[in-house]
Amino acid sequence: MGTQEMLDNLSIVIIWFIGIATDVMMLFLEMPLVIFTAAAVVGMAFALVRKFFRAKK
Repeated sequence: MGTQEMLDNLSIVIIWFIGIATDVMMLFLEMPLVIFTAAAVVGMAFALVRKFFRAKK
C-alpha cells in the first residue's frame, strides 16, 4: 500500500466522520422539538384517559 493510497483512504474516513458528526449535530438540534412533540402527545393521551376514567365512575 502506497502513501498516496493511505492518504486517500484517510481523507475518505475523515469526510465520512464529518458527515456522521453533522448528522448527529442535526439530531441533537431537532431533539428538543421531538421531545416536546412526544411530551404533548403523551400529555393529551393521559388527559383523555383520565377524562374517560372519570366518566366511567
